[in-house]
Amino acid sequence: MRRLVSVLMIPLLLALGACGSETGGESQKILAHHAALEWFAWNGTLRVDYGDRVLDFGLECETEGRGGPDERTRMRVTSPELLRGVSATLTGQADPSTQKASLEYEGLILETGKLPGTGLSPLELVPLMQEQWAGGYVIAETAERLKGETVRRVSFSKGNMEITAWFASDRAPLICEVSADGVLVARLTVDAFSTGSE
Repeated sequence: MRRLVSVLMIPLLLALGACGSETGGESQKILAHHAALEWFAWNGTLRVDYGDRVLDFGLECETEGRGGPDERTRMRVTSPELLRGVSATLTGQADPSTQKASLEYEGLILETGKLPGTGLSPLELVPLMQEQWAGGYVIAETAERLKGETVRRVSFSKGNMEITAWFASDRAPLICEVSADGVLVARLTVDAFSTGSE
């Protein structure tokens, strides 16, 4: 009887091992793909929740020098109309203690406020999201259906924050959410994503 149970357990263990390998393998391919990008650009909508108010920003973003000391992310607000044209340039990687950021609009500096539990403004969250796509600490990964397509949902852990991103089959990001202490504070929806090779 013991031998029969052992023989029956072997295929089950092999199947479980194969599932784990496939799951972990795809997230690592996504991270490797994004880490290798020296230049990329996207446009989309960033929704942020301050608890007492929710704001939506249309954004255009371009990042170059990925992963190096000269990494630079430029963002421009495209909506709402009142903030259209506000731009931000962030240098360095997404570490609030070393990152330099400025928001400019006709020479004025605008304060957008820090999101609860993050210590970051909405535009400072963008490089943090992008950093996860290229080398975050993966805590979960699943395949899901989104708008009729099979996509990969990957969750990352960063301090008290959990960043969850959905990637298309070509590894382009579609959606990225940031939760702090279990509360959703930001959701980025990417409408178009391009790389230097395109």
